[in-house]
Amino acid sequence: MNITRCFSVNSVKKAIISDRGSSNLPNFEWRKWVPIKCNIMAWRVNLDRLASRVNLRRRNVDISSVMCPFCDEYEETVDHFFTACAVAIRVWAAISARCNIPRSSLSNSKI
Repeated sequence: MNITRCFSVNSVKKAIISDRGSSNLPNFEWRKWVPIKCNIMAWRVNLDRLASRVNLRRRNVDISSVMCPFCDEYEETVDHFFTACAVAIRVWAAISARCNIPRSSLSNSKI
C-alpha cells in the first residue's frame, strides 16, 4: 500500500524490491516476434527461476544428485545447462549450423 493506503502494483513491486535488498532487477527485453512461451522461458532463465537441480536443492527438494545428468561433471545450474555443458554446446552448434548462424556470433550473444 502507498501513503494514501490504496493498493497499487507499484507499491507491491517497491516492497518486494526493498525486501530483496536490491533495486537492480535483471534487464530483460521482451521480443514481440518470439512466441510468448519462449519469452517467458528466457525471462525465467534470466532470473534463475528454472527448476535446475541446484535450485531444487536450494528449495529443500529431496533429489539424489545435483550433478548435470548429461555430462555428470558439474552441478546443474541454469547457466551450466544452457551454456557450459558439453551437450548444450553441441546442441547450440547444431542449431547454429542449421540456421546458418556463424559460430562467432553465438559466442558473443547472451542466450
